[in-house]
Formats: sequence, structure tokens, C-alpha cells
Amino acid sequence: MYIGNNFLPSFMFFIYYKAITGSIICIVFSLVQLTGQAFVKRQSWYDKFLAFFELEKYFDEYTLEFEEKIDEQQSLICVHPHNVFTLGFTFNCYANRFGNILVCASRMLLDSPLLGFFHKLAGATSVDPANMKNLMAKK
Repeated sequence: MYIGNNFLPSFMFFIYYKAITGSIICIVFSLVQLTGQAFVKRQSWYDKFLAFFELEKYFDEYTLEFEEKIDEQQSLICVHPHNVFTLGFTFNCYANRFGNILVCASRMLLDSPLLGFFHKLAGATSVDPANMKNLMAKK
């Protein structure tokens, strides 16, 4: 079975299945992951951790091009990445390659097992209409 770019959520559903069937280790891991994901907030040490590894150097080629300079104030960058592209975009954001910006993600991504945890740990917030109105009112 090919699970491709959805490995982490698929892995967690396997762990949940094992937890339901009675594996104590999987029950504990599931509870820790679900509780952590519900309450995790942005952590600066995680940004530094990602920047330290320079993840883009794990690829044969890496290019980051800007068509125009991003305004430091009141800028809205819209991106619609999928699967592995989500991680690439967010790793660049967390390494501050776009400046000090806030990453907004769909509730589906933020609620995905493990992927959502890591995005929330890096400071991603929901892109739902109420949150977007609140964020734009602050600027």
C-alpha cells in the first residue's frame, strides 16, 4: 500500500487502531499526541531547531526566488500547497526566509495527526473566516 506524502497522519491512524485494540504503549502515545496537539503553542526553540538543520540542503537543488519585495507591513501571501509542498513552504517560513510572517493553515492540516502538531508548534494558525477577520483587523 502506497501512503506517499501522507505518511505521518497514516502512521498515527495505525497507532490509534493499535490503541483501540488494546496496546498500552499506543494508548499512551495517542493520548500524549492528542493532548499535545490540542494545547500546543508556538515555540521559538522549534524555529531555531528547523533553521539549524537547513532542511533545504537535503535536496539536490534549491531555489528561492522573489518576484517582488514583500512589504513588511500589511502583506497577505496566499499559497495553496499540497502534501510535501506544505512542509517546504512552512519550513521556509519558520526559518524566516520571508521575514517575520504568520502562517495560516486550513483546519484540516492543523487537525491532522502529527503534521498539525508540528505546524502548530511552529506557530501556524487557522485560516477560518473569523480568525482571518481578527488578524486583518490587527494590522
